[in-house]
Amino acid sequence: MLILNGIVCAFIPIMFLCLLIFALSSCSTAVTIQNPVEVPEVPEEEIQSLLTNLIDSPVTEYDLMQNLYVYEGLLNIYVDYTDALEGYISNIATEMA
Repeated sequence: MLILNGIVCAFIPIMFLCLLIFALSSCSTAVTIQNPVEVPEVPEEEIQSLLTNLIDSPVTEYDLMQNLYVYEGLLNIYVDYTDALEGYISNIATEMA
């Protein structure tokens, strides 16, 4: 009985060390998580709604001003789009580095 008690007492710390080594070695992961980079898009419905306000053959000064406001709105859309593209390119550059 004394020998069996000695074996059990020696076996418990050895199993504890084996389980501890197994648990500590399995905690690390080698998975690289990449942040999704979204490609900017031109809002087609907004462009179409502005183009419906465009006057085909302007006659008065009001018609000319209306067309200028429409073109200004289109310009603002494309300026925002180019800013978004520049941000997209810089995101890609930082992901590659």
